[in-house]
Amino acid sequence: MGISPEIAANAISDGYHDNGIAAIYFDGDNNELYFVNLSGIIVEIKREKTLK
Repeated sequence: MGISPEIAANAISDGYHDNGIAAIYFDGDNNELYFVNLSGIIVEIKREKTLK
């Protein structure tokens, strides 16, 4: 995954009551959703089909 620093900065979650999510980013071109938790672990969720 290669995104610009500006897009990465906008993916940061800055708040409370988010269950430890540090960042969340959706890559629409590849239909992938990324979560980064407070320990720095990246979780990738990829959908093979889009919902209609």
